[in-house]
Amino acid sequence: MLSLLRRCWPALFLLAACQAPQEITPPAALIQAVNARFADAAVAHPPPASVPGFFKSISIAGKTAWVADYTQIPDGKLCGTGGCPLQIWRQEADGRYRLIFDRQVLEYEFAADSGVLTLQLNGVYCSKTGAEDCVYRLQWQEGPPPAGARLALAVPGEGSQRYVSPIYQPLTVAEPASGPVAELLADYRVSCGRAGGQMDLSETLSLLPDLNGDGRAELLFDAQLGLCEKDGDYLEASCADDACGLVLFTGSENGWQRAWGGMSKQYALDLSRQSTQLLLGSKECEEDCRLYPLRWDAAAGQFHLDAPPPAKKASPRRAASVRR
Repeated sequence: MLSLLRRCWPALFLLAACQAPQEITPPAALIQAVNARFADAAVAHPPPASVPGFFKSISIAGKTAWVADYTQIPDGKLCGTGGCPLQIWRQEADGRYRLIFDRQVLEYEFAADSGVLTLQLNGVYCSKTGAEDCVYRLQWQEGPPPAGARLALAVPGEGSQRYVSPIYQPLTVAEPASGPVAELLADYRVSCGRAGGQMDLSETLSLLPDLNGDGRAELLFDAQLGLCEKDGDYLEASCADDACGLVLFTGSENGWQRAWGGMSKQYALDLSRQSTQLLLGSKECEEDCRLYPLRWDAAAGQFHLDAPPPAKKASPRRAASVRR
């Protein structure tokens, strides 16, 4: 259905509003960026601007934006099991265009009235099999540093109020040049290097909605998404941090500040409440975990997990009495 609706871009996706496509010319810098992407992949292609429907002009939060829709390229070049690349640039105050979305998607839909971008993704982003349904919704959000203005998560809808791990990002999150996040990433690279490997941390950082009520985004590091590669194989990355799993950073005027660390193999973002919550499984749980909320302690400037303490093992004497 999404693919059918998308043909009526950028109207409000009413079939009656479909008109013959008009020729549009995107900025030269965007054409160059697309050509460079094909060149990097060593893929022959027709001139993107000459492909009907490849470039689309839309408006995001009152600013001109351009969509590059790679599904329009013949033979599905650059497409895969995760779908085809979708890129979106939005014009900045100085007139330049900033890339705000660059991912593979199966289907997409942009609602001009609400500004919501709805994505159909590979099921792995919803902790499902690849063929199962997985929907994400994004919407432009102004925000203070360090995250700033960006496409941010909107309420999922479709009967769900949660996004489950791993949390999909519209762009690879840029690594800070310094500070606690940079130091953490450096530690993991050193740890992998000691084993003779090379660490890929490009998917380990996720921007999350405000979790502590200060109006700033949070940043989550997930070591499970890091890859330590050696000779074409992947090593189990050595733990480079006491948390050895997840580390949550809060945004502040001085950049990212560490606010929680621990192990949880399953987690989710709950957007059903007035304040978004990050829900985590207990350290011991491997799958089908019950999830518990992180609570903000303003006085301590830290988050705390509302999980029950681990069950105590019965003493040998107690265990023997139970068996009798």
